[in-house]
Amino acid sequence: MADRIRVLCVDDEAVLLEMGKEFLEQSGEFSVDTALSARAALEILNKKSYDAIVSDYLMPEMNGIEFLKRVRATDKTTPFIIFTGRGREEVVIEALNNGADFYLQKGGDPVVLYQELTHVIRQSVVMKRTLTTLEEQEQRYHDLQNANDLIQSVTPDGHFLFVNKKWLDTLGYQEQDLQKLTIFDIIHKESLKHCMETFQRVISGENVGIIDATFKDRAGKKVYVEGIANCKMVEGRPEYTRGIFKDVTERKELDAALKESEARYRNVVEDQTEFICRFRPDGTFVFVNDAYCRYFNKKRDEIIGKLYITNIPEEDRAGVAANIALLTREHPVGTTSNRVILEDGRKRWHQWSNRAIFDEAGTLVEYQSVGRDITDLKEAEQELLRKNEDLNAAFEELTATEEELRHNYEMISQKEQALRESEEKYRLLTEITDDVIYMIDMMGMITHISPRITRYGYTPEEVISRNFTEFIAKEDVTKVVADFKKTVSTGKSMVTTIRIRDKAGNLHWMEDNGAPVLDSSGSMVALSGILRDVSGRVKAEEALRESEETFRAMVEQSGEGIIIVNFTGMLQFANNKAWDIVDYPTDKRITETFNVLDIVSPGMRLNAVADFLKVSRGIDSFEVTYKIITFNKDERWVECIGKKISFRGLPAMLLSIRDITQRRKTDEALRENEAKFRTIFDNSPYPISINSIPDGKFIEVNAAFLKSSGYVEAEVLGKSPVELGLLSLLDFGKLSGHLLLSGKLENVPMVLRGKGEIGVHVQFSTIPITINNRSAIMTMAAEISKLKRVEEELLQKNEELRAAYEELAGADEELRQNFDELSKKEQTLRESEEKFRALVEHSLDGILITDFTGNLLFANQAAGRIVDVPDIEQGIKKRNVLEFIAPEDKSRILHDFSQVAQGIDSYPVNYQVISASGRQIWIEAIGKRILFQDSPAILISMRDISSRKNMEVAMLRANKQLNLLSSITRHDINNQLQGLNGFVELLHAKMPDPSFEDYFTRITEASDQISAMIRFTKEYEQIGVRAPEWHDIRKLADNAGKDVKTGKITLKNDLPANTEVLADPLIARVFFNLVDNAIRHGGKITKIHFSFEVRNGNRVIICEDDGDGVTKSEKEKIFDRGFGKNTGFGLSISREILDITGMTIEETGKPGKGARFEITVPEGHYRTTAR
Repeated sequence: MADRIRVLCVDDEAVLLEMGKEFLEQSGEFSVDTALSARAALEILNKKSYDAIVSDYLMPEMNGIEFLKRVRATDKTTPFIIFTGRGREEVVIEALNNGADFYLQKGGDPVVLYQELTHVIRQSVVMKRTLTTLEEQEQRYHDLQNANDLIQSVTPDGHFLFVNKKWLDTLGYQEQDLQKLTIFDIIHKESLKHCMETFQRVISGENVGIIDATFKDRAGKKVYVEGIANCKMVEGRPEYTRGIFKDVTERKELDAALKESEARYRNVVEDQTEFICRFRPDGTFVFVNDAYCRYFNKKRDEIIGKLYITNIPEEDRAGVAANIALLTREHPVGTTSNRVILEDGRKRWHQWSNRAIFDEAGTLVEYQSVGRDITDLKEAEQELLRKNEDLNAAFEELTATEEELRHNYEMISQKEQALRESEEKYRLLTEITDDVIYMIDMMGMITHISPRITRYGYTPEEVISRNFTEFIAKEDVTKVVADFKKTVSTGKSMVTTIRIRDKAGNLHWMEDNGAPVLDSSGSMVALSGILRDVSGRVKAEEALRESEETFRAMVEQSGEGIIIVNFTGMLQFANNKAWDIVDYPTDKRITETFNVLDIVSPGMRLNAVADFLKVSRGIDSFEVTYKIITFNKDERWVECIGKKISFRGLPAMLLSIRDITQRRKTDEALRENEAKFRTIFDNSPYPISINSIPDGKFIEVNAAFLKSSGYVEAEVLGKSPVELGLLSLLDFGKLSGHLLLSGKLENVPMVLRGKGEIGVHVQFSTIPITINNRSAIMTMAAEISKLKRVEEELLQKNEELRAAYEELAGADEELRQNFDELSKKEQTLRESEEKFRALVEHSLDGILITDFTGNLLFANQAAGRIVDVPDIEQGIKKRNVLEFIAPEDKSRILHDFSQVAQGIDSYPVNYQVISASGRQIWIEAIGKRILFQDSPAILISMRDISSRKNMEVAMLRANKQLNLLSSITRHDINNQLQGLNGFVELLHAKMPDPSFEDYFTRITEASDQISAMIRFTKEYEQIGVRAPEWHDIRKLADNAGKDVKTGKITLKNDLPANTEVLADPLIARVFFNLVDNAIRHGGKITKIHFSFEVRNGNRVIICEDDGDGVTKSEKEKIFDRGFGKNTGFGLSISREILDITGMTIEETGKPGKGARFEITVPEGHYRTTAR
């Protein structure tokens, strides 16, 4: 039992679980537990582990994929097998993507099925058990070492067994240090007592929860940690502890700093003598400090919630508000000075420093302001201005005198100090300077050298009394001697660069600054100088020259304009591409007098100046677009990116410029075209729609479409014309076929049925378009109902005119009879008016007359009953119908009023109405423009259709439930059938009695028949669901031969290549049924032959065989459902599939010579394609 594979099987069908358990356990290799739902299985898995899990897909509450996800959230390794009757490809892909190990489809022979399941379980379990390798163990060790937490293992006496890299890095120890350390050596003294007590509790086996402690690193610095620790116990004794800790030092320090900062902020704000306040963008105070309250002599509650502007005189408010409004995210701080009004009416001057606060999204949150009273300062300013002029004159005179005295004193002091320090400086200079100081006589012999000569391997003694040329590079001797002679002859100082050779023979670049030494008579007696090592500088200069040459070459060859300007806009440098962009003449490309702001369009110059200011502050590398005026007066658009740099020692800006004029023109043209299309689409009086291909679902419709169809946009989008009932499936198939054949439709007559089920005559025009890289069609439908009516009326008028002409001969007699008839008509009119009034008053429909704004002029009793107003005179009259219309329908009824006012009337509409008692009801109404009391008005007939609406909702809900029930029922019956077949196989294996064999066979045949019936219901649901498509008939026949096991029967396919028919996607099932039926029922059949004929303008596809054929009496019966040797559903479904696009099928073979099926394809539903 210990070696048996533990399996958990999950299915909502108890019979399948029992059968599966029986099959799997009969070999003794498996131990199977079962669960009737995924939730029950999860509860079992919380208590027990398994070697493998086998789960159904379609289960209530939680399906197999959701169950798989829940398992994989905590268990990544246990093999998980999806075992279901659902074989859809997307289900398989989703299962494998979410961690399923195998996918098996139920159905077929139970013995074979469960043998395969047994193999899959065994294979997956063996695979899992072999995956625990040394590599995994090494990975776990690697994970511990590289964890972000401090991990440690400690013996009961406190010595370390293991610490990870994070532990060592955080505390500053090396691995070899651990031998000398104990846990208490790394605990800070402030936490030592607490940690010792906690450690004792841990090694006693207690769960101490979260541990807060203070470690110390190798330097003694505090390291705050928090974590958990437990102890490995063996036979009740502690073996070692394991601890995981997180370094929270930064958080602790931040918390402490935050508390300190908050306390300081609170003290500063409340103790501040200046006024501090905060207010929202609408000007409402949300905070003021005590100083503000004391100044205005008000309590804080009296200020919070009030507007800050109320304290400011009216004449100053606009200026203050304008200054506040200038604060932006880029420039959030500003200062204002304004007057305020105190409680006693006095006006005082304030100065405020304001800051605008924005959130991360750039939305203004509030303003924070700090202010003070500057009234005294303002008053003192005037006094200071008056005294300033007097003081300025006296100050200038005093300054001049003082400056002269100070200058004289400084000259004397400087000379005295220079005399004292000169000698000392010279002495120190020679000792501490890194430069070499020398002196040579007139013969070139070195008479003095400073100690720094030792840097080059010489002692001063080795150099003195030798000629200086001995130390110069051979190549430089001639030049250096010439310079020496020039200095001797002219007596002038000279700075030059030479190379000297050190004692090891290496050359060093030196800067020589030599000057003549004169005696008291002014004659030159020696040469003194300083040698400075500039080898590094010389190399850097050479590298800089190379870099500059490379940069210049890159800039000059760049495809973008590159310029350098200072922050006033003056051009410092420009490459040729930049000059080309602004059309500057080649012979006049001078930078000194050119300001780039001069070519920026005047309307954008301020923007450019603002961008210059941003870059000067270091806010750079952002993209901007300007319009510029070239030197040829052309307008161009450029895209720029600026970067702050240093150029020739001064701040400057490097600009990269790209000409985007053409791109911008293209974008503008595109936007203009889109706007034109949108205007035409939205305002067209003709219904226009855009539909996806091939399903025909509406992507977008215009207002005229919604008006003519009676639907709202939400009801239309995402549905096809067939789903809305606008077109029958047959009409939709015809239109799709014409469109696929010709590529477009022009003025195709058709009858559309709108929401009111009223047929409308239209002419369709359709063209293919592309939207968001997807193929679609745009359809415009011109209503021709009125044209049809006009045609009929013209015919009728013609007949009436002919009759009138014939009656004209007898006009005399008619005139004589007119008086009598007029009297009769007058009487008839009075009677008609009475009948109309009685009809209106006693009508079951509500009758209203309104003006074109909705004001009620008349209403009958039925209208009052509909809106729960019993007293029609008081309750409805002198009111507006809009008072009873639900808010969401008010815009529609106003639009309909406007239509009727224009003479567009007599069409039914539905509105939601709120009755006087508050009931929400649906009404159907028809409006007609009339004259009432000699003024234009609207006659409205309405009826309550709430019951009908409720019935429609109920029918939709019922239809949805029926579809769901059908799917669930098929699934459940299949599961029961599978259980039945499985138990029959088990029973057959346990009772191998030949006398029962006939019963077993009959049970199996009945089960197969039921299964076929279920498959038929599933297939029948799919017919007509998708739009017709073009299918290659030769490939259909080839595929049918591949899908059916033909054995020794030959299938010959003479259908022409590249010939296609327009049919429902299930046409492949038709070809399969023809081949399958031939093999099943053909008897002595040896071959099946597909051929093609042209007959009476149609195309005929022929499938014939050489079998027994079909008797004359059965030629039509074979297309009835349920007829035949099997289920009889195949040919029945085939006929319905073909009928969708107008194709027919009949059997024309001769009995005894084979069956012959002819499929007739009507004209327009076939085509030949070029390959």
